[in-house]
Amino acid sequence: MKAVVAVVRAPHFSVRKPFSYQAAVAHSLPPPSTLVGALAFSLAVRSGIGGGSGDSYVEECCRAVLRGLVRATVKPLGPLTRSALSLTRVRALELRSSE
Repeated sequence: MKAVVAVVRAPHFSVRKPFSYQAAVAHSLPPPSTLVGALAFSLAVRSGIGGGSGDSYVEECCRAVLRGLVRATVKPLGPLTRSALSLTRVRALELRSSE
């Protein structure tokens, strides 16, 4: 049995929750699916899977990771902010296309 443990540290990490509008609510931690995707990419680069691009290449990389994946979890190493919020833009300050 093999285990891959990744300790990821970043000064700022933001993954927007789907279907949020204007003020995009962000996850406090990256969702497990994001970590699985990062792992798939890293292992694909390391093991030299394919070398192609596009959907078929991504599917091949994901299959290689998911074949042996039992669980993906996220655990904070320190305190988290109470609420995570990423503002996207203020439309009132944008110029209209006619101006």
